[in-house]
Amino acid sequence: MIIDSQVLHTGTDDIFSTHNSSIAVSPRRFKDIAGDNEAISKDAYTKMKKLLDNNKVFVAPFCDAALIYRHLKNANELGQKILQHKNLRWYTDGYLQMEVDECVDQTYSLPSNFVAEFSGEILTPKIAINEESRYVCMMNNYREHRDHLLLNLSHRNMMNKGDVVYHGRSFDVPGVMDFPLFGDTRPLKQETYHGHITDTLMYKAVMIELVSEAFIDNLIFITEKCVRPMCAGIPAIYVAGRGYVQSLRDLGFAVYDHVIDHSYDTEADDWIRINKVCVELKHIMNLYTPQQFYDATIENTMHNQKLLKEKYLNAEPDAFLKSWINDVGN
Repeated sequence: MIIDSQVLHTGTDDIFSTHNSSIAVSPRRFKDIAGDNEAISKDAYTKMKKLLDNNKVFVAPFCDAALIYRHLKNANELGQKILQHKNLRWYTDGYLQMEVDECVDQTYSLPSNFVAEFSGEILTPKIAINEESRYVCMMNNYREHRDHLLLNLSHRNMMNKGDVVYHGRSFDVPGVMDFPLFGDTRPLKQETYHGHITDTLMYKAVMIELVSEAFIDNLIFITEKCVRPMCAGIPAIYVAGRGYVQSLRDLGFAVYDHVIDHSYDTEADDWIRINKVCVELKHIMNLYTPQQFYDATIENTMHNQKLLKEKYLNAEPDAFLKSWINDVGN
């Protein structure tokens, strides 16, 4: 199998001159087809169609493969047309809750490459050093649902109960910290996502993380944000796509059902789901001391860390993609 250099840096840049081969390509090769510029879109379509006419093309399940597929399907006629090509097989890195084309395979959507290549250190669980019940919520890029979450926390007078970071917010709310988030450690010119470090002082002062995933609309997209609190040794509650928590259960993770009411996970309306998450988080803050919460959750925490080490975290760079390439090659 020929490997696109955008999938593995050891691959080739010259995929478009290939004939009669199987090729693993990056989903980003398709982005221009769904663009607003008609000329660029048409040129990108022609180029990709020629590649597909002469080869079998397998789209790798990383770099927003699910999001790019959804954009192609909804953007324009050329996007829809390229997805119908008989030589295309599209693997997603998130589970799309929608009707998909025959070319789509969601086998590798959970966990995504973000999870498999996470490089954060696994820390020994400890009782929060702060005697008051506190949570942490760390958000970087702007998302509409994160604005909604921030307003909800403020409305419920929960900002003074947590350490909230949101760099991309479109408005100011008292209590938001300007604490620097973890740096991306991926090497330059490599697509592999190496995650974020977990050894931050913020984790030592809190007993639970409020995780705000990158995307929540009709998509289950499990990223390093989910793995981060597991590695840090604390439980989490999630602002994410409907069914996200159930997906974690299906993967074998413990989600602290005996102390956290995850009934919000079945709520179809995104905004109502966020409201329910905040209500449950406030309930937890009022019900448990850090010591009580630690005692009630430590068994599940240790289970999750053991599962991460044994099954999901890979020491070898690009292990997830190499495994996928081996599977589709066979």
